[in-house]
Amino acid sequence: MIEDKDEKEIQRMYFESLTSELYVSVNEEIEDDAVAISFGIKKEWVKDRFVDKPIPLGTFGNIMVIQAEAKVGKSFLMSLMATVFLNGNAGTRGGDLRGHRDERGVVHFDTEQSKKDAQKVFKRPFRITGKNHEDYYTFYLRELNYSQRLGYIKYWMEEHGESVGMVFIDGISDLAKETNDEKEALYVVDELMTLSSKYNCCICTVIHTNPASEKSRGHLGGELLRKAESSIHIGKTINGDYLEVKPVASRGGWKGSFTYTIDKYALPKVITPPTLTNF
Repeated sequence: MIEDKDEKEIQRMYFESLTSELYVSVNEEIEDDAVAISFGIKKEWVKDRFVDKPIPLGTFGNIMVIQAEAKVGKSFLMSLMATVFLNGNAGTRGGDLRGHRDERGVVHFDTEQSKKDAQKVFKRPFRITGKNHEDYYTFYLRELNYSQRLGYIKYWMEEHGESVGMVFIDGISDLAKETNDEKEALYVVDELMTLSSKYNCCICTVIHTNPASEKSRGHLGGELLRKAESSIHIGKTINGDYLEVKPVASRGGWKGSFTYTIDKYALPKVITPPTLTNF
């Protein structure tokens, strides 16, 4: 009984210490979350005039999700996003995709491919721009089991999280033993939410959809979409030649779509005509 009282008191003191950090005043002026990746611009009324603001696909401190059927071309879009974050844009290959880097780098975890295949993915940003970024950190986690993969990501972030603004995890299903286990789904998504908040980074992850459906697999997919700031879906166009990216849900207000292809050089290229020209 005494131990129960001690535990309750410890818990009370812990939550009391969090109160000032968690309290939100309705009178405080809080800035919008800073944009990490955007597509296009929008007009927004600020004080006494309209200003151009990037339309966010992902912001710092939040999670974004790419969902699609297996083998559609999700890793190519991740490579394009890594490129624009590191360089600001991807030249004529990136269309209206823009990166809003804040001096921090990128870490990319591949959970399912062999070392050689993962390396092919990790080389794409260099092949697109010809630039070699020392702050583009790349790891393949296939040889670890599901709990070790999540454990390694947490370890790496604890050691180096302050140095990266963008985190790619391809894909989240390999961090769980069973994607349809509700308790495990809650745990994995909560861990990613904690990392995104603690290190104020944008975490972009991938999850497969059910065949011929836009619904993500299992409890893990459902929980991820509920907690993510934005989710985008990749699907083949009617003729099957191109891949269309469109929002499933977006707190940032993106309502458009864009199309990309994988060209003869095995590199992604947005083919939707750009509206921005500041390469």
